[in-house]
Amino acid sequence: MSRTHSHLTFASVSTLLLIALTVAVFGPLFSAGFVNYDDNDYILANPMVRGGLSWAGFTSALTGFHKGNWHPLTWLSHQFDVQLFGLQPGPHHAVNVLLHTLATVLFFLLLCETTGARFRSLFAAALFGVHPLRVESVAWVAERKDLLCGVFFLVTLIAYVRWVRKGAKGSFATVAAAQALALLSKPMAVSLPLAMLLLDFWPLGRAQTGWRRVPRLVLEKLPFIALSTAAAVIAFLAQRSGGALGDDRIFPPGLRLANAAISYAWYLAHFLAPHGLSVFYRYSEHVPWTTLGVSLIILTAVTALAFGWRARFPGLPTGWLWFLFTLVPVIGLVQVGEQARADRYTYLPLIGLLVITAWGCGLAVHRWPALRVPTAAAAVALVLAAGALARTQAAIWQDSETLFRHAIRVDPDNYVALNNLGETLHRRGDAGGALEHYLRAARVRPGVPGVWANIGAGYLDLGRTPEAEQAFRTALALNPRHAEAHIGMGNAYIRQGLREKAAQAFGQAVEAAPRSAQARNALGAALAELGRIPEALARYREALELQPDYADPYFNMGIDLLAVGRRAEGLEALRRAALLGHPGAQAKLAQAGVP
Repeated sequence: MSRTHSHLTFASVSTLLLIALTVAVFGPLFSAGFVNYDDNDYILANPMVRGGLSWAGFTSALTGFHKGNWHPLTWLSHQFDVQLFGLQPGPHHAVNVLLHTLATVLFFLLLCETTGARFRSLFAAALFGVHPLRVESVAWVAERKDLLCGVFFLVTLIAYVRWVRKGAKGSFATVAAAQALALLSKPMAVSLPLAMLLLDFWPLGRAQTGWRRVPRLVLEKLPFIALSTAAAVIAFLAQRSGGALGDDRIFPPGLRLANAAISYAWYLAHFLAPHGLSVFYRYSEHVPWTTLGVSLIILTAVTALAFGWRARFPGLPTGWLWFLFTLVPVIGLVQVGEQARADRYTYLPLIGLLVITAWGCGLAVHRWPALRVPTAAAAVALVLAAGALARTQAAIWQDSETLFRHAIRVDPDNYVALNNLGETLHRRGDAGGALEHYLRAARVRPGVPGVWANIGAGYLDLGRTPEAEQAFRTALALNPRHAEAHIGMGNAYIRQGLREKAAQAFGQAVEAAPRSAQARNALGAALAELGRIPEALARYREALELQPDYADPYFNMGIDLLAVGRRAEGLEALRRAALLGHPGAQAKLAQAGVP
């Protein structure tokens, strides 16, 4: 058998093995549901996505900032899923698993092509595929952006390697196009030029002639740096417009710097021993000086070791710097959101640590050949153990209640998990249980307006209107443009028969959230109560333009049209409400004498 044929056979068998491994670990997600943490905002209640593929959806994805993000390719991928599968969660999860499997195979091919070390490449790729820190990116449908970005990030590097080896102009265009697709998936790909430069040092060896060649290597990457810079600027503008940037009063620069150092050490520790993983990690209110000191010592020691051993282990500085540099966009120097760190942020940075692990084992075997069999056995055992842990972690993502109860077990004061578990119980009809968790969340973090809006909704469902009104006022004091709090206040006014005040509150909700179909529907219902039927009908139509499959505006429209004698139009609206599953529409049709 020729050497080329042997390589192809090994690559084919390894690819099939990696596919089988990742599907075995993440296959159970095919039966998982959506979770009420971004899945609603990204997919279920997002008009841009719910309608599937359309020209309007395409232009909105390309030109708009949604949820503080600009990643049009990710939005188009969600639209494509809805077009094919509707809102059934299983296929959406299956696409995530497919993309992660593809990224795993691409990582293997990149390592094989750049190093020629087949077994080390297979070991690193297998760990990439099944490490428990991968679970969040794969199991969370809203994190599709991680997977798409990962796929195109690796495609870019493969194209880059072929370009620098062959020098074809067409290959340069392929690299630039792949980088653009990675950036259109998630701006974390801004680190691609740095990743290219690290590959130049090892394993490509393009800087072996010394540091004098480095400026030339940087210069050739100016087009890629320009693309990354443009994406970084757009990402910053999107996050600022969406209110995603952290408040400096809550996250002062000193605290962010300390958290960044601690997070680096945390990611390293949980790569080695993945335990206590959670969907949300709280920010410490004060600098934990002891933890910070230990973290800095660890980071300094590993960095010194990486450069001290670079002659014997040239892959060590590349792997370590890859880990450090690719985490920079999400390490929290610019705070986005309220989390201190997140498992999903390691999707690409962990590649550096995986390379260190695999090539470190190879170096040990090379120095002590007697370790070959024990090392191979340990590598297989490590992959299987990681896969078992990942499969267990993936089961936590089966539904919202399981996910957030687990997060609360990891951290009883996890206010995001407490609030989201409350929302899950509330949707199930357990207002008392929901309120208990909302109040616990407010005790931990009293300054979150959404928690107070939920407290108000809980009190309102329990018939405790004065407490509900006070909770909504607290939410609005924290954020005067909180749409859900305005809607809640309007509902509280309706309970008290204050129709004019209710209409005003719903109008303020529309001003605060112009693209909220719920706010416009609520305003329409309030206007109808005041006898302002034409205005009410206009608001219902606006709600349906924003969300065409929203049953409530059709139902309310039907009732109001019947009330003013427009029977045919009213019955048609009620029929549409019934088709969309409104629980009261069929009964109203029966009352009107329609079977």
